[in-house]
Amino acid sequence: MRTLMSVLFSAFILLFVSCSVEEENMADTDEITTDQTVADDTGNDTAVADDDTAAGDPTTQPDDATETEQPDEDQSDPTDPTDQTIIDDDTAQPDDVIPAGELIIEQIYLPGMNMGEAILIVGPDGTTVLVDTANDGHGPQLLEAVTRRTGEAAIDWGIITHYHNDHIGGFDNLYGAGANQHLEVRKGIVHRGFYDIGSDMPGVEDFNQFCTLSQGELAAQVVTLCTGAAEMPCGNASSRYPTSDCPGLLKGDLSTADDDAAGGLSYLPLGNGAKLYFTHASGWVAQSGGALSAENNGITIGYGETDQENARSLGGVIVWGDFRYIFAGDTQGRDIKVEGFIASHSAGLTLTPGGAELAPLGSIDTAHLSHHGLASSTSQEWVDWLFPANGKDHNAIVGTTGIYVTSPAQSVLDALTPRVGNGFIFANAKAYTHGTSTKFIIANAAVTLEVSNGGAQYVVVTGVGAGAITSGIYTTN
Repeated sequence: MRTLMSVLFSAFILLFVSCSVEEENMADTDEITTDQTVADDTGNDTAVADDDTAAGDPTTQPDDATETEQPDEDQSDPTDPTDQTIIDDDTAQPDDVIPAGELIIEQIYLPGMNMGEAILIVGPDGTTVLVDTANDGHGPQLLEAVTRRTGEAAIDWGIITHYHNDHIGGFDNLYGAGANQHLEVRKGIVHRGFYDIGSDMPGVEDFNQFCTLSQGELAAQVVTLCTGAAEMPCGNASSRYPTSDCPGLLKGDLSTADDDAAGGLSYLPLGNGAKLYFTHASGWVAQSGGALSAENNGITIGYGETDQENARSLGGVIVWGDFRYIFAGDTQGRDIKVEGFIASHSAGLTLTPGGAELAPLGSIDTAHLSHHGLASSTSQEWVDWLFPANGKDHNAIVGTTGIYVTSPAQSVLDALTPRVGNGFIFANAKAYTHGTSTKFIIANAAVTLEVSNGGAQYVVVTGVGAGAITSGIYTTN
């Protein structure tokens, strides 16, 4: 069902990555020797010992790393085509000039050794959505991406997938009257609500800043998907404040209350028929008969610890015609099997009650890999739903920075490599360590999907401006 990917594309990719395979998903701090602090597989910071072999270079790889070495994070220039993975030289075009009516999904490039990620979406009618806010210090990069795409320091919608500092640390730098890199929010900010958070979160300064703004100055703009007997007050985790339901997953168009009683999947309209649908939050998955709790159906999640907070991430699917893109924050799938629960109830994710499925088996064109491609996510059940072994082409995108460890993990690359067809697995930055695959591309630049013709086709672009490199055209599934 895909159009041709160029022979040149494949040839250059084979030069870019090594065919050898690193040993299965090394432990978080296994054999990593440097004076840097790195993010381990749980998303926490882990200090590791010095070692002369690393020479203090954060981009130095372990001795058994076999992929082709990339330029240093601090040295690479996203606008320099010599720093880019060559994909299809003949179709290259600047990705910051958006043809009218296209859908743009940019994994924002965040250089350096600070954890964080964010996704910018520009709908066919110009509607803008910023998913997460990366970390403290990333405000300038996020503001640059928004203004480069739109020409103004404003977005229509913000989405927060969950409450770890690499996803909310930049919140107070972007939103609110006191923000250093102020972004106006025209319509609203969507998150799950302050439930099932636990004692590890209120002690984090970034969380308290986010919570204070959400429950105070920005409260009128906040749209919460879940409910409970009471929301947790900022800085107070004296009890669990459990989620009791997520009715906000089934309110139709979140920009109006007119259709709230109809029971359709909640969505943000992006223009020209494109929509961003919300699929799950806090361990609940949207179903045509009402949201369904994983915890009430045999999946143990809990609250308060790092992986438990990850497992409560919200997620969604962008739909335009036949095009499908999925994101899920740091949703867990291996030890905490929320991904499998969502996949097993995917038939109930219908656009309207009893209507067409949101994402039928194999319909996902591109997936944002949960939890930075770490081994805690992208379970086999998730892969089987999103990328079944049906010979079709898919792409995957990993949001990472130079501090993450095993991002993406070898186990994740091994699961995806035989399933993407002529597609690839793109990382916007080179993590401190990562797996290897002939299908894995490190861009060291923004990675953007440009979707056109009503969702009938798309290209993958690495970089911005004159140095951007564009793939061949994919026809949507």
